[in-house]
Amino acid sequence: MLTVQTLQFLGVFKFIAMKLTKLVKNSRQLIQLLIALAFFSSMLLTNDVAIITLIPLLSLSIKNLKVAPELPIILICLAANLGSILLPIGNPQNLFLFFNYQLNLNQFINLSFPLWFISLIICESLSVLINPVRIVPQKEPLPVFNQWQLILSSFSAIIVLLSGLKLIPLLSGIIIAVFTSLIISPEIFKNIDYALLLTFLCFFIAVNNLSQAKFIKYFLKNIDNYQLGVYLSRLGLSQFLSNVPTAILWSPFTNQVPALFYGTNIAGLGTLIASLANLLAFKQYQIHFQPPNINI
Repeated sequence: MLTVQTLQFLGVFKFIAMKLTKLVKNSRQLIQLLIALAFFSSMLLTNDVAIITLIPLLSLSIKNLKVAPELPIILICLAANLGSILLPIGNPQNLFLFFNYQLNLNQFINLSFPLWFISLIICESLSVLINPVRIVPQKEPLPVFNQWQLILSSFSAIIVLLSGLKLIPLLSGIIIAVFTSLIISPEIFKNIDYALLLTFLCFFIAVNNLSQAKFIKYFLKNIDNYQLGVYLSRLGLSQFLSNVPTAILWSPFTNQVPALFYGTNIAGLGTLIASLANLLAFKQYQIHFQPPNINI
């Protein structure tokens, strides 16, 4: 989170996104590009960051167009959730499964690639539902970078990526991320979503307590031997508890990793609370597309 906030602080994401959006001519091409950006960037930057970065860009790009924002936002959220599954660092539930079941990178990609590839085709195919309205290029100036800060933050991002993939010690990524953010600007620490971190901490505590209940143990152990049971129960429960805590809840009781993986990731496409990324997308929609309430 520190590394991502550092890159956002420097304007790296905005620079890349603005450069790419100058290549499109109409709203359909714009949404197709944003879908591709969300899909491919989320596997490295996480689905949350893809959503937080691209929905404001969508707002800037279509503010003078007669394009309803709901479907584009849904497609961007869909692409971010599904694109993030290729690598374990793409979303928190897969990072948890990756470490909890002690998978190596090759095992994980063999598991994730088929769903990831099919999802890419589906996401881009859905973009034909967007009405192609002509886009007038925006005249907003591009961000200007401090060269040494950009080099330092890029190096930090590479170290964090390698540590997240277990190619180098995890502590290396933590230390580099903290010191890089401190050197560039201590204000970066103010932009961390500490409430989200606290939420995850509470999920771990609550789910651990819940897993001690006898009726929960009995239920989970009884479906452990059935891949379909693990998959469907994950799919259903995630709609109420979100996919990250239910992955944590299930892990002590099953070794059905494929069923748990597919159930965890497909479940996030359901209700608003099925994935924290969905909630972030809805929050971005409220911020950028819904007019503020005015009390008179």
